[in-house]
Formats: sequence, structure tokens, C-alpha cells
Amino acid sequence: MFRTAVCDDDKSFLKQFARAVSECFESKGLKAGVSTFSDSSMLLEVHGEQPFDVVFLDIDMPGINGFGAAKSIAERSRDCCIIFVTAHNELVYDSFEFRPLNFLVKQDMTLMLPKLGRVTDQITAVLSDNQCVILEDRLSGRFSARLSDIIYIESCDHDVLYHLRSRAGPIRAAGKLSQLEEEYSAKSFVRIHKRFLVNLRYVFNIDLTRESLMLKTGGELRLGRRYKAETDRRLTEYLRKAR
Repeated sequence: MFRTAVCDDDKSFLKQFARAVSECFESKGLKAGVSTFSDSSMLLEVHGEQPFDVVFLDIDMPGINGFGAAKSIAERSRDCCIIFVTAHNELVYDSFEFRPLNFLVKQDMTLMLPKLGRVTDQITAVLSDNQCVILEDRLSGRFSARLSDIIYIESCDHDVLYHLRSRAGPIRAAGKLSQLEEEYSAKSFVRIHKRFLVNLRYVFNIDLTRESLMLKTGGELRLGRRYKAETDRRLTEYLRKAR
């Protein structure tokens, strides 16, 4: 279950929006316990005791405004997804300093729902990426790694090599790529070749003619002919959800 908070000093909007958030998660088969706050100080107090995974924040509030609350939340938990919700769409550029996941403009709720649906897709993807896995290197022992830190996984003899953003060399562990493909396909990974399973967040582009995939971290991987169409489809789908 996602621990979700909605903070807005407009109590009428707060109740309506919190219900919309809850229903949006439920429509995707997800449970998100939604807590409501009309005061950012109380939100920060609760977050300090047990951090929220997701916080929808009004910007223009008395006392500690949304930007001040976002700064405190990030200091306590950098993995919390912050979404600003405000009637002042001119503040969107000022909000970038706080690296929010997204920005919602207050309007009629029926007009907000499509964007809210896309935002909940983003939230689901980000929280899934933040999940930790335990990798057991044959030489160095056990490591804890976030899925978001895995660039790609490579089949090598009877083992797999995990190529991580945070390590110079790969982690070699027992496993089969086919099993990992089944386990990670719902978590933004795509099979691009009989030897490679790639995290879509690190894909810069694909060249279908050259049958190659370019990584944001540099370098290229071979794109298997039988995997081209599905890789192209999954990348397009991933980029649409990331808007």
C-alpha cells in the first residue's frame, strides 16, 4: 500500500481531491491509504514519524507554504514523490527547484482527472523503481540495490551480470535471464536481445535499421531482430507515461 497524503487549506477541495486520488489508484488495482491535512505543519509532523510515499501539496497555504513543506519533506525522505497542486499555474517554473514529480493545476475536477490518471501512472512506475533487490555476487557477497540503479542485465554462461549505475563493474550472480524477464517486465524492463534485459529509464534511443539501442549512460547494445517491435512499443509506452 502507498502511504499517500494530500495537503490543502481549502477543505472542500481537499475532500473532493483526496477522494479522486483514492479512486484513481483503486481503478488501477492499487491500494493507497490517503491521509488529508489542511495544515502543512501537521503534515510534516506525521511525515517525520512515518514518511509518506506520495504527497500532493498545495503551494499557496498560510504558515509553511507548499515550497517550504516540499523542502522539509525532501530532507526527511528523498524518495517521496511530491506533486504540487495549485490554482497558480505561473508557479510551475518556480516549483522546478524542488524537483516535483509533476504539477497539477486546480480546475474543475472532471478536467483534472485525465492528468491525475497519468500522474498516478508515474507514481506507480517511480515507486516500483525504488524497490530494493538483494543481489548475491559470487565473489563479493550480498548487495542491496534499487531497481532504478540497474541499467541492464546481461546473460553470461550460466550466470547473469547486473550492470549498475553506482558501480564500475558488474555484479555476477546466479540466475536465468528468462526468469528475470518474467519478474521485471512489469517494472520498466524490456528484453531487447537473447543476452540483454534493459531498464527503459536508461534508454536514450533505438535504431531499428542498425538494430542497436543507445544508453543514456553511454554505449550501445545489440537489438535482437525478434525483439525490435516489442522494444519499440514498450519504449513508446514508457515515454508516454513519463510525461
